[in-house]
Amino acid sequence: MSNQKFKVKFGLEVGDAATTIDATTGDIVTTGDITIGGNTIKSSGGNPALQLNGGDVTAEGNLYVNGILTVTSNTIKSSTLTALTLAGSSVTAANNLTVTSNLVLKGLTSGTVTVHSPVVAGVQVYTLPTAQ
Repeated sequence: MSNQKFKVKFGLEVGDAATTIDATTGDIVTTGDITIGGNTIKSSGGNPALQLNGGDVTAEGNLYVNGILTVTSNTIKSSTLTALTLAGSSVTAANNLTVTSNLVLKGLTSGTVTVHSPVVAGVQVYTLPTAQ
């Protein structure tokens, strides 16, 4: 029996139901922590989806956040270079900030917007109208 697979037909409860495997959906539910010994979480196709290395997590494909993304280190990096720096309500781009569609300013109803452009000689300053 040691060389055969262990099959469960109607689900499995382990340790006073601290961990269960649903026989219909395959969902695993646990009330404790999950430890990944191999440091890789794979997709259903067998390809690595998440790589774990100490406190670092690497998403092998695109990472989608359906909700709020909270950044606690104040920087967003592209490879090894800082791309954006967050400070309170300010965002500073390290290099060019490219907008491929419309740029919408929300919350700022008056003040100035400064645009530095290599295409247009000099600096363009736009004054936003005072809120009514």
